Amino acid sequence: MRKIPHFGAAFTLLATSVFAENVTAADPQGMVAALQELGYRATLDRSSNGRPFIESSANGVGYRMWFYSCDDAFNNCRAINLSVGFNLIDGTTPGVVNEWNMTKLVGRAYLDEDFDPWLDFYFVANAPIQMDTFELIIAQWGRSMGQFKEHIDF
Repeated sequence: MRKIPHFGAAFTLLATSVFAENVTAADPQGMVAALQELGYRATLDRSSNGRPFIESSANGVGYRMWFYSCDDAFNNCRAINLSVGFNLIDGTTPGVVNEWNMTKLVGRAYLDEDFDPWLDFYFVANAPIQMDTFELIIAQWGRSMGQFKEHIDF
C-alpha cells in the first residue's frame, strides 16, 4: 500500500508538467499571466514607438521584459530581452563590467553614456516554452540581478 501514494504523487507531478501552460513571445499578455501565476508583479505596456514590454520585479529590483523580432506592427514577436539599469551617483568602470562578463554566464553587462551599469538577458521564445522552463529562466534572471547588485555595490 505504501507504493500507491508514491505512484499517485509521481502521476500528479507528471500530469502537472504535461498540462502546464506554455508561453511564447508572440503572446505578451500570456507572459504577464505566467509571471503573475509565478507570484511576480507584471504589467504590460508599450514604448513610444509601439514595442511591447512588461514591467516586473524580482529580488526587490524592477526590470523590463522587452519583446523583439516582431513584425512591423510589433506583433508576432519571437524573442525576449530582460533588462535592468542601475543609476549610480558616480557610475562604475568598464573594468567592473568586464569582470562580470568574464565570470558570469547569465546576464550581459554594459555601461550607458553616464557609466551606469546595465544588465540584460536575451532568449528566443518563438516556440512554446513550458511553464516550468519559464519559471527557471525568470528565477535565474532574479538571481543574476541580485548578484549583479552586489557586484556593482548598489
